[in-house]
Amino acid sequence: KRRRTGSAAASETVKFNVGGRIFEVLREPTLSLHPGSLLHTLAEEAPAGDDSSIFVEADPDLFPYILQYYRDRKILIPFTVSQEAVLREAQRFALEGVTAASIQRDAALGAAFYSARELADAEKARMKAALDASCSRFIADRLIYEALNRIHQANRISFRVGKENSDINLGDAWTFMGKDRVLQHLHAWAVPNSLQVQFSYYSPRPAEVVFTAVPVAQP
Repeated sequence: KRRRTGSAAASETVKFNVGGRIFEVLREPTLSLHPGSLLHTLAEEAPAGDDSSIFVEADPDLFPYILQYYRDRKILIPFTVSQEAVLREAQRFALEGVTAASIQRDAALGAAFYSARELADAEKARMKAALDASCSRFIADRLIYEALNRIHQANRISFRVGKENSDINLGDAWTFMGKDRVLQHLHAWAVPNSLQVQFSYYSPRPAEVVFTAVPVAQP
């Protein structure tokens, strides 16, 4: 086994190329604490005077957790990282003493992860509600437009509306439709215009929309 001498011995760090990412590690005390490990061996056997990085065949995303053990003899991982994967990687580096018990979940990181997920879920719910409202408004306006085109023909008009096989094809907007919202918009328009509206909804089949003129009361 070759030892670094001369100017190479003055280098306090060694660089490892792990999956294209460069990690610079202290020789003392980080690597020297684990003399039988793979990284220590690679650093010691590198050609004297060669200051280039040493290639290591390993997962660059898990490598920082391996370095944790080199420094602290314990590993803290977030809930998004597999404990089994880290343990297998540590065994490949010939690190003594690494067990499942030495790889612990970081409670703070876990709390942050779940907090972020809750925020994401809340934002998705808000966006879905906004999308539902927008689609419902669009559908109601489309039905009102169709009613205005036909209302002069009779006192009662009806048409089928849906995603396909309909008088009015609303495409994907039909998927996001909220029946109650659409009916609310339709009533808000129909009542001031002396119309009654009935809306029969049979998802995913087309619905029937009926507008009926309200007789004007005679004085």
